[in-house]
Parts: sequence; C-alpha cells; structure tokens
Amino acid sequence: MTNSLLAGVQVHEVASSPAVRFCGRLFALAGARVHRYSPNLAHSPTAADSSALDLFLDDAKILVRKPLLPTRVHPGDVVLADADADWFALVASTQVTSGTVDTCDPESARHGWHMPEIVLAALGGAASYTRTDDGRPVYGNGHRFQYLAGQYLYVALTAMIGIPADGPRSPEHPRVRVHADEVVAALLPYGTTQYAYNGTTTTVEQSGPRFLAECLDGYLCVYAGGPWPALASMLDLEADDDRFDRFAARFSNVDALDELVQRWAKRLTLDEAIGRAHASSVAVAPCYDLVTALEDVTLWQNGALLTSRDGGDEIIVPGLPYAVREVAS
Repeated sequence: MTNSLLAGVQVHEVASSPAVRFCGRLFALAGARVHRYSPNLAHSPTAADSSALDLFLDDAKILVRKPLLPTRVHPGDVVLADADADWFALVASTQVTSGTVDTCDPESARHGWHMPEIVLAALGGAASYTRTDDGRPVYGNGHRFQYLAGQYLYVALTAMIGIPADGPRSPEHPRVRVHADEVVAALLPYGTTQYAYNGTTTTVEQSGPRFLAECLDGYLCVYAGGPWPALASMLDLEADDDRFDRFAARFSNVDALDELVQRWAKRLTLDEAIGRAHASSVAVAPCYDLVTALEDVTLWQNGALLTSRDGGDEIIVPGLPYAVREVAS
C-alpha cells in the first residue's frame, strides 16, 4: 500500500546502510518509483531466505540485480548512495538531487567509522539517558538512530525536489548529507537552552512521573505530570498534599505516589479507570499486547501499519511515519 504524494519521482538507490535504505523505503511508500540496484542482490520479495530486515527495507521497491549506470539517471531524479560511494562524482554533471548519511562529519577524525547503534548512541550523547540505574549503557532492538537519520534525509530531499523548476536551485546537482551522530544529539533534552533560561541542568522538574498500574482486566499507563488537583480528583485524594503539588516533590515521593495509583487502579476495570481519568483531565492509556495493538483499527486507517508479502505469506510492516489525508491536484 502506497500513496501518490511523490508519484512521478524516480529514485535510484545504490546503498547498503540501513539509514539510506530506510530513506528509500519512505520514498517508495510515498509513491515514488524506487529502484534498488545491486549486482550481488541475494534476496527478493519472494526469496525464502530473505531476512526480516531486507523484507522491511526493500518493501515497495523495484529490485534490480545489476549495477546502476549513469545513463539510467536523468535530470530531476534522486540518487541515494552510501557515504563512501563514488556515485556522486559520476552524477556531478547531471541535474539530479542526491543524498547520503555519514556516520560523522566528513571533516572529523571519526569520518569513515562503521559503528553499531550503541556506539553511535554514545558518540551522540544518548547513552547517558539509555542506561541502567548503576550507569551501564543499554540498547534495545533495531536501528533506531539509523532510521531516524534516514527520515531526516528523506525530509530534506523531498523539500529540495519540491522547489519549482524555475525557482532557486544550485547550478550543480544538489547533495544532501546527514550526519548520524548529529541526529542522535538532536534528540537530546535541551540542556543548554534550559540552563540559559532558568539555571537548572536536570530534566526531572520538566515533566512528571509515569506509572504502570494493574487494573482488574489489564494494565494502564498513567501520566502524573498534570496539575495536582486533577490527579487528586482522579485518585479520590485531598488536593492540598504538599508531597505531590510540584514535579520535584512528586519525584521525591514517587514510591508513595505509585502506591496510591496502584491502590486506585486495582479495584477498577480498564474502562472504568479510563473514564475516571478522562473526567478528571488526566492523561492515561491502556497497555496493549502485540496482538491487540495490531488489531487497532486507527493504526490501519492512518497507514501506520501496512501489509506486504513474504513469499506466499502476508506480513505486517510499519508504514509512513506521517499520514497523508489529501493531495491537492
């Protein structure tokens, strides 16, 4: 399933990095014709040995088992390539838009490094936030920072190809380069700005705690960052408790607040708890298991979930990270 947002755009992908390939996937889902070239392409949408990563990244693309030649590239096309590829020199005389993702700034000493996500998180500064209580860095599954870098590249490239042909444009082919370590840094809390404004350096006081509460028939996530009178109303408590009237105080007394939330939730069903929370203007959400989440009609209506083919099997894959309601003619 794709939309027609970028119908008519031709994209040539000669990349192996998840970041650049994810950018190509976003182009394909938005309606562009994305050709993925590789003379050694070892998989196809119907190959039994295709990896889950390949099935995901190459979904909706046209797979070509031959090298991409300059003669196949035309003015107005988009070329996606790895940072160390020589393709950018080959298309320098062609009015195409090209893009890549560097791990680091090409001028830095780390240029050319190939590193796993957890090292990228450390270089970008995110490891101090994704760590255990005793300070050890941790990391989940997947290529989160690479995919985000690919999304940055996609946004920049679509903005460039949207410039009218008679509008401002570089006399040479425009090239977009995204630095993955800077993408990681862009995700971090705004510590420098925060300190300049109010002299604080922690993020504790900037938001409230969150709790996972067990109801009679499921689990509920409760955001305890709103006004205390609203939370007190939901929990059937007095509103003049100075242990919870400020964010910092709630964190200092987080165990006591957690006990109150758990006591409140365990006597209610999910629907009852959600109803009371909404009546008090408190943000809550039920915790879905995977099966229930995949049955969420809203996710399918918004295109957040799509179906693809793995041989003869139908599989579920994520869709575009945004929804296109209407494309003006």
